[in-house]
Amino acid sequence: MAHHIWEYLSVRFSFKTRARYQEFSYLIVDGDTLRPEWDESLVATLPELLNSVGRDGWELVTHATTSAGHYMHFKRQGSVEKLEANQEAQNIKE
Repeated sequence: MAHHIWEYLSVRFSFKTRARYQEFSYLIVDGDTLRPEWDESLVATLPELLNSVGRDGWELVTHATTSAGHYMHFKRQGSVEKLEANQEAQNIKE
């Protein structure tokens, strides 16, 4: 029986005060703060983010809103090779 291996992506963000175009005031992806206003290559709006991660095979599985912002979790099917490479990279960091 084949087992599925999943990769997960965590995203936290808040919109600018008058987010008419759903622009981020901050964006945190897997613990890394991204600054779209400093780097034009980064996504700056929610539709851009959703289209970008969707193209990469990510599927939205949860969305929650709190006073601290929005939280989204995505998953996609991974491979054993990718899992082993990620584990090796983590071992090198430690």
